[in-house]
Amino acid sequence: MRNNFEQPKSEMPSLVEKDTSGRSISGLDPKFERFTTLVEGKDYTIREINKKIIVDSSPQEHFVFINPKKGDKGYLVEAPHWRTVTQEGINATLETDGGRDYFYTLNIKGVGYLKPTLQRKYTLDDYDDWNRLDEYDLEGAYGLADKEDFMNSDGSVMIKSDYFIKNGLRTEAYWTIAKLHNVIYKGRRKTIANMQKESKIPSNQKVKPEIGLRLLKTNTRIAELKEAGPDRQKVLLREAFDVFNRETKDKNLDFPELKVEIKESQEMFLNEFAKRMGENLAVLQNLGYIGWHMHSSNITLAAEIVDIGPYLPGEDYKGDPEFVSEYNGVWRGTLKDMRDISYDLKFLLRAFEEITGGYFDRNNFAMSFVSAFNRKLDVEMLRKNSTMNKGALIDMCKKIMDLSIVQNQRLKALKHGADVSDWDI
Repeated sequence: MRNNFEQPKSEMPSLVEKDTSGRSISGLDPKFERFTTLVEGKDYTIREINKKIIVDSSPQEHFVFINPKKGDKGYLVEAPHWRTVTQEGINATLETDGGRDYFYTLNIKGVGYLKPTLQRKYTLDDYDDWNRLDEYDLEGAYGLADKEDFMNSDGSVMIKSDYFIKNGLRTEAYWTIAKLHNVIYKGRRKTIANMQKESKIPSNQKVKPEIGLRLLKTNTRIAELKEAGPDRQKVLLREAFDVFNRETKDKNLDFPELKVEIKESQEMFLNEFAKRMGENLAVLQNLGYIGWHMHSSNITLAAEIVDIGPYLPGEDYKGDPEFVSEYNGVWRGTLKDMRDISYDLKFLLRAFEEITGGYFDRNNFAMSFVSAFNRKLDVEMLRKNSTMNKGALIDMCKKIMDLSIVQNQRLKALKHGADVSDWDI
């Protein structure tokens, strides 16, 4: 359908036209952009802060908004991060009942629309409004995060991320969430109320802008490694190995220092990555959750699952066959998660082979995932939180990993109208 907010065609493409290629990121090299530091009490009010997180800086240092002409700070803008920027070199820890976790990257979510910057010719300042419709025809604003990104029917994403981490999921840790009062519009502060009054963004019934600070080990996603040019691929891979080694040291894990140029290190990285993703999937099953958004743009090169806000318990989908109809005893939503992770791993493996020119044992890679998934599944937790059993989950996981990774067959995406029967399992 035609976007109600679509601008008339002109020489300058509309934001809608820029958005038509979705998450396409091929050929979009990183670029520095200017941002303005926001002022607490004037531009935003902190709504929620995680006091279990210890960071070597204050939250107030990190709230920024894009301001291409007059910004006082520079951040590297990278695809497919259309509304977030990242600061490296962070030292942060989170204390939970499950132990201490470590984070090395801070990501600021809701800083304005960044795709025009990466497409070079224009910036956000060239556009009069930021209105958009998402894939579900819901109104939103390009580049802004909404309160629903941080607070939904399952509660606070900050509490959810703590809960997931405590139970062994490798995921983002939310540090601070703030209500946004002002944005930077064409170089000047402008209130959210006036932006809505002038139809620059949708009304407050549709959009309640907020901005959030979250912590990760790395914010680089599998999709970035897959789509980058050869030179940048090497840079991203080296950074991923650096993060791996840093976590090994901080957590005193039983790994040698991995060297990106050594085949044995490459194999160890890949197999450990697959293992960690298998454990991630098991944690979600133990807790009874369906992800539905586990594509390669939401998985970091440290095997972290990102954007967990929409993740919901299967119980919340009760009666909705799109999510909880069963095929050989496994929820459809869980099968989608399995399929999506298999593609994440396949993309990662292909990127490694492109970068290194080597060959890696696909069967060992797939079995690292399945074995870890099997070990981490908890029968008692499954019985408490799910209608699925361990045997059915393992059986379908093995079949999907074999078809997708070992045999390299195509499994159609369930989100786009395909059925599990199309996989010929």
